[in-house]
Amino acid sequence: MIKNYLKVAFRSLVKQKAYSAINILGLSIGIASCLLIVLFVTDEFSYDKFHEKSDRIYKFTLERIYPNHRTNYAVVPHSFGTVIPKDFPEVESVTRIQGPFGNAIVNYTNAKGELIQFEEEHLIAAEKNFFQTFSIKLLKGDPATVLSNNTNLVVTESTRQQKGISGTKIR
Repeated sequence: MIKNYLKVAFRSLVKQKAYSAINILGLSIGIASCLLIVLFVTDEFSYDKFHEKSDRIYKFTLERIYPNHRTNYAVVPHSFGTVIPKDFPEVESVTRIQGPFGNAIVNYTNAKGELIQFEEEHLIAAEKNFFQTFSIKLLKGDPATVLSNNTNLVVTESTRQQKGISGTKIR
């Protein structure tokens, strides 16, 4: 029975080549589009899921209501960080992050005691509880105290290699 259906389908495809090509092309484009959409949505929902507390981490945004329209902002005033825990008891902690700042001058003292400067293009400022909120592994240093001073700096491994930083105190 199935063999008969396959024969009839094949004969129909051969008999009406243009119609068959359009249908097969449309079906393949539809399946490919569906797969791409599923992959995109899956990727968007997995954003920052590698953090241990990802189910409890939220980004605070601001919606301003004007007489004629509404505008959403991804950046909120810095002072909201102190007000939010007071007004919303369900908030465990707030970590304020600012930046990126471009073209910042960084000074550090190397192992020989020489003062060295370099310009950093992608600098981000964060509060001292940043590593308690986000699960980012440090190669060196204690996550609980690494940002305890306002002049402390955490650099990526690639920046360390590019700038020749090694076991130094950055200020």
